[in-house]
Amino acid sequence: MKNKIAIIEFGSNAIRTAEFLIKGKDFEELMLERIPQRLIQDLGQKRIINQETTEKIVQIINNFLEKVPEAQVYAIATAALRSAENKSEFIDEIKQQTGVEIEIIPPDQEAYFDFLAVEHKLNLSDLIIADIGGGSSELIAVTNKEMIGETSINFGGVNVTNEFFSNIPVSKPEQQTAKQKIRKQLEKLTWLKNFNQPMVMLGGASIVLFKLLNQNDFVPTQEINDKITELQQLSVNELKELDVIPPGTVDVINGGLTIMNEIIEFAQPSKIITIKASVREGFLLSKIGE
Repeated sequence: MKNKIAIIEFGSNAIRTAEFLIKGKDFEELMLERIPQRLIQDLGQKRIINQETTEKIVQIINNFLEKVPEAQVYAIATAALRSAENKSEFIDEIKQQTGVEIEIIPPDQEAYFDFLAVEHKLNLSDLIIADIGGGSSELIAVTNKEMIGETSINFGGVNVTNEFFSNIPVSKPEQQTAKQKIRKQLEKLTWLKNFNQPMVMLGGASIVLFKLLNQNDFVPTQEINDKITELQQLSVNELKELDVIPPGTVDVINGGLTIMNEIIEFAQPSKIITIKASVREGFLLSKIGE
């Protein structure tokens, strides 16, 4: 294995390109770039990746390859490409034009990679992990450092916004409808209900929350709920004034916050933290461990 690994991660709301220096069983992040590209929205109702989007992605990949000539390159994709009707044709074309083969990560493996990434950074034996993405959310319960339950629900910040919300701030009826649909999926997770352990939140919405709270440690659950309520009452212009929200995500932040709020109410965590950990880092750790 080369001492540098580069990963292209195709998320539902953005493409992230990263390069890592491998240090035995550990790693150092050398570079990370977030490129706004809302794949889950680009798919449209027919769930097709069109040629325009394909050409943009080819350019993104080739530009990145020029930056990492010494690295072993991997490409991974999650919810958006999992749901694309023409994913096989898309993957073939990307490989033909860039030489990079995209690996679509199944939901259970995505949850496992989240677990690996969090375990690498936090020394906790009992916890809940909630990774809220653009097109899906991964939930993991851990006891004695072992996963006792994991799942992926098909609600993320982008698709909740697109399906349920028409304006910002979100109306109470729309909010209630979204919460009911999310709760219906959560109710199937008997292992998560009232788990009452520390929760590690991953994803853009949680990062925004903790930056606004100016916290990098555990925060009481009620404080998180209060900040969610406060954010959901802001107008578009007020949200745009918050420089902690990444470009191009103001319109979907309420979707992520709504999912987060429902998970918190369902699992009843004792306290909450967010850390810089992701499916790509879990994927990287799995490669280092081979």
